[in-house]
Amino acid sequence: MDNASQRTLAAEVRATAELYLEGKIDEWYSLENRPGVVLILNVTDIGAAQAVLEPLPLGKAHLMTLKLYPHVAGNGASRVTANID
Repeated sequence: MDNASQRTLAAEVRATAELYLEGKIDEWYSLENRPGVVLILNVTDIGAAQAVLEPLPLGKAHLMTLKLYPHVAGNGASRVTANID
């Protein structure tokens, strides 16, 4: 991995942690059999999820693919699950 990629990934980790601390990301999981992560976002719709995720460093660099799924949590709250490759 080159230095630019390392810097981008380091910035991605920091930005993702900030979103978690701000309450925008509720949970995250690494994938066992392939690269990528799954995030449970505290947003009510796909547009809000895109607004949270696309400004991240990997989004700005066009290095991630988002698959977004709206759902209702067990407590009735609307959420969006993001599968990021």
